[in-house]
Amino acid sequence: MVDELGGYLGVSDLEDYESDVNTAICSDLDVETKVCGPGAPSLFAVLANAYLATKNMSNLEKVNEKVTRSSIALAAKIADPMFVKSSTKYAQDLAQSAKPTS
Repeated sequence: MVDELGGYLGVSDLEDYESDVNTAICSDLDVETKVCGPGAPSLFAVLANAYLATKNMSNLEKVNEKVTRSSIALAAKIADPMFVKSSTKYAQDLAQSAKPTS
């Protein structure tokens, strides 16, 4: 698009720029630890959910299988919220629903 409009950015382009700032989503890892990260289209909520689902499992083969399957299914529902409006709420709900285990 820059090329279509003359090929350079001017001072007025930077002065007119506005950042799109979003609130972080958070998950409690345990009683004392909360992690926060970006919302959709980031996969932060999926990673937090996968960590909580598997943090007390000792069988690494089962951990890998469970994390891979559940993460793929969860990630498939997260997209750029500019195009898929439900992505933001889905990522927030996923982060909120992740419950720490013992």
